[in-house]
Amino acid sequence: MQPVVTVGQVFKNYKEMCGYLGLPIMKSNSKKSQLKHLSQYFTLEKNGQELKIVDVIKPIYCKDDFQKDSDILDEYVETLLLQYFINHERIDIYISKTKLWETLGMVNKDYFTAEYEAINNEYHRYHNYYFKEWIFNNFKSRVNQINSNKLHQTLDHLQKRRLINWRKVYVEINSDGHYIVDNPAKEQFIMSCERKAIDDVFEHKPIEQHTNNGDVKERQSNISDIYRLGLYKKYNRKLNEYLKEKDILGIYRKYHIVVNEKDLLEEALTINCNSLCRKINERIVNLIDKGADSEANKYAESKTDIAEIQKWLTHRLIYLGWHIEHFFDKPIEEDNSVADIEKDIPWKQTA
Repeated sequence: MQPVVTVGQVFKNYKEMCGYLGLPIMKSNSKKSQLKHLSQYFTLEKNGQELKIVDVIKPIYCKDDFQKDSDILDEYVETLLLQYFINHERIDIYISKTKLWETLGMVNKDYFTAEYEAINNEYHRYHNYYFKEWIFNNFKSRVNQINSNKLHQTLDHLQKRRLINWRKVYVEINSDGHYIVDNPAKEQFIMSCERKAIDDVFEHKPIEQHTNNGDVKERQSNISDIYRLGLYKKYNRKLNEYLKEKDILGIYRKYHIVVNEKDLLEEALTINCNSLCRKINERIVNLIDKGADSEANKYAESKTDIAEIQKWLTHRLIYLGWHIEHFFDKPIEEDNSVADIEKDIPWKQTA
């Protein structure tokens, strides 16, 4: 098998090189980071726009191997976010976590609506086995942490570059509708209600956490513990009881993103958004699957079963291709069409 790149190979410009290697075309700092990543594989000599490979440091036989570094995933997410902001008709954007994750290919359309009982029954139809609820809750907790960290890291980076400003805001539900909370006093009230609801769920007891050297430390419970242990329904009931004091029927969160339009136009990119969305999804799937084995090692039950179940959950609730793969082979009858499946893809094809 021939290596992907060889000494003496010439590209007429950076864009042609990216097309050949299957990499996105970057701008400014993202481009510098990408070229730095590629320098571990080969050395480039620049002559005007022309790029020539003068040394191969680490031979690569598959183009995908150029994209395995986690920095490439960060660049993909940043590039697709920038393109979303450029395409958006507003520069003052309110968007939910659900919409952002689906737009970036971090989950498929079933992730946010999936309930344990229905997913467990579906797994049983395929594998003739029921798994325990804590495995499902553990999986969702891991995904939430990985995707939230990745998204917030990217938004922070764009903010440091002064391309956007962002924050998370509360949306309150009352008898008149849904409203963004922009009153600091009301925000403080909501946060105090959240804290009281968490304390009530855990009966004001601390969480015991085992350290690597075998010690046990106590810490205050938080919202991640609620979702990790599958206590969100009980938490929501407690929270709504406290919120009624101010006639609030419920709350949820949105991202408020203000785009620096002038600077962002300078970052305009020509990319295939649909293709990049799927590349992000592939890498998120690999990232979550890698964690399944290490997560299974923490428990005394059959490690193989836990890892395999979590990988099935990744395929079922994260992988974008699941609906198309199983279109003609579903254990549950659904009224779907190919047209409906294509509608679920959040990006239109871009030149």
